Amino acid sequence: MKRNRVLALALSLFLVLSLAACAARPSGGSPTPSPEADTYTTATETKYVQDKVMMERADVEAHMAKLLQGPGDYREMYTLGTSYKNVPLTSSIEFVYNPETIRFYGTSDLGTEKLEQMKRNDSVSLSWVRMLTPGELAAGETYFTISQGVQISGRAVIVDPEDDRFEEIMMLYIPTMGREYTREYSDKLKGVCAVVEIIPEKIVLRDVALKDEGYNYMQVWEAE
Repeated sequence: MKRNRVLALALSLFLVLSLAACAARPSGGSPTPSPEADTYTTATETKYVQDKVMMERADVEAHMAKLLQGPGDYREMYTLGTSYKNVPLTSSIEFVYNPETIRFYGTSDLGTEKLEQMKRNDSVSLSWVRMLTPGELAAGETYFTISQGVQISGRAVIVDPEDDRFEEIMMLYIPTMGREYTREYSDKLKGVCAVVEIIPEKIVLRDVALKDEGYNYMQVWEAE
């Protein structure tokens, strides 16, 4: 009987010591799950947006259309961020912005890495920065004195060639290539590239000139 008590006491002590050792185990052991961090809220929003003078939604959309109008056809060069299995990729790609629908349209050659990643993971990011002109640089301007950019996070949709929207998008996209839209040319593109639609979920717009109008230089648009 006494022996059983001793064994029970020893076992209890062993369990206590084991639990203590697990609690004190260095980071080389199994990772402890941590609450998911909302990096947007903890960084951009709290530091650059909270308690600042923000524009009305329609005004943000109008200002964004002004920034992204390109030579007048809303075609600009962007950096597209894609990822698959925690392997990120950034690609320089032209997109055409439709200010009426707040959508971005581009094309990608079939079989490219970015296209294959978007097929498997539709979460993407898109960014645009206005480059300073030689005259602005010569005048001593920097990206601190003239800073304009747009950062988009959202979903990528590969538009099926048989989808009725495909031709609608081509009617918008092909003229920005410096040629007239024709169904024949649209059909030719179907065989060599895919149409990508970016549906924004959140857009962060940056323009230091907005401070002259009494607004915060960083504005945020979110999908409804």
